[in-house]
Amino acid sequence: MRDSIMTVVGPLVFGVVGFGVWYASMFVDNQFADALRRGSRKGWFWRNVEAVCLPLFSVLMVLFGIAKLAEAMGAPEWFLFCMALLLMCLMVPGVSAFLPIKFPDRFYADWQYAKRHDLLEDGKAGKKSSQTRDSGGVDRHMGTGVTMRVASGWRQLSTEERSELGNLGQDESIRFIAVGEATEGYVPNIVITETEVISGKGDKEILDGSAGRLAEPHPGCRLIDDTVAPYPTARTRLVTGVYTLNDTSMTVSQLVWLTRHRDEDEESRRFLWAATCTCPSLACPSIIEDFMTMARTLEVES
Repeated sequence: MRDSIMTVVGPLVFGVVGFGVWYASMFVDNQFADALRRGSRKGWFWRNVEAVCLPLFSVLMVLFGIAKLAEAMGAPEWFLFCMALLLMCLMVPGVSAFLPIKFPDRFYADWQYAKRHDLLEDGKAGKKSSQTRDSGGVDRHMGTGVTMRVASGWRQLSTEERSELGNLGQDESIRFIAVGEATEGYVPNIVITETEVISGKGDKEILDGSAGRLAEPHPGCRLIDDTVAPYPTARTRLVTGVYTLNDTSMTVSQLVWLTRHRDEDEESRRFLWAATCTCPSLACPSIIEDFMTMARTLEVES
């Protein structure tokens, strides 16, 4: 009796849990779902397992549990035969997911995430920027060693536009610049930089100094937040401050993290990355929300 109960309850539990994990990855925004999506970016195999195998496996387990329950309750043979036939049919697309093929874009969690956050739209017409599409069919904008999806209302500066910024546009540490729609007479912007760390300080000490580095270029800057962010890496620091520019309150928020590279001599080198968003404080809530949403899609060379 106990064994028969387990053959019914076990598959049902596995099926429900598996379906819950798939649903979280596809349609939920929290740290657990982010971790699931990061795992699926390791290659086509894991992307297809998440997109196709996991939901089909969950459905198969639930149907198997229902079939065993029906059998225990004395269901007719024709019903059990139909259930077995349905299970066999569902196994075919499940096996195909192990092949190096691409399914429709909406099957993938990254595409669903981008759709929820309006990251599928291109930038303004007529503005050129480096752009590609990832394996989930989502538009990604590329800088030097950087890829990121740009939210609706934002666009990446083209090479021609950057050349018009003078010294800022020529700064070799800048890897990516994106701008939003003008607010209060100012254009919100996101600037991503990379600089090699020459100092012998430890990683924690370097990241702890991010608050001071944020305030330096902004006279009178007052820090209002210094915390840990879960992306782009697990040890990213998020620092936010406010300052006054031409009688307008401005908010600057910066994500800071470290990466390591190995050169030809197998010597490890550290690089400090910073993604800085600057905008008028009155428009801060929606713009910072866009900034953090885009930061979830940010990938850099490491």
